[in-house]
Amino acid sequence: MTKSNGRFDYNLDYESLIDREAVFMDNSFIMLIKILLKMGVENISLAGFDGYSTERETNYFSSIMEYEFAKQKGEEINKYVNKMLKQFKKDIILNFVTSTVYKYE
Repeated sequence: MTKSNGRFDYNLDYESLIDREAVFMDNSFIMLIKILLKMGVENISLAGFDGYSTERETNYFSSIMEYEFAKQKGEEINKYVNKMLKQFKKDIILNFVTSTVYKYE
């Protein structure tokens, strides 16, 4: 992306935010935490990051937004997020305001 006049206030290196080894390499939740870590944030309160569930009809507010792979790979994605949260734990405090399947104790 190129700005037509001047410079951007912030630049994000997309490559440093994704995980090419993950089943879902551009997980927005993990990318957000990585961005906040780069910004020096030490404590985050989170709402709506409830994880994927096979017990719900849809994992999104609207079923139109549902990705087929999310239903097929939901448990694998949850395991990946839990692994990443464990790694982030030493650098950031996460407070889940709403219920979540993620394990961050």
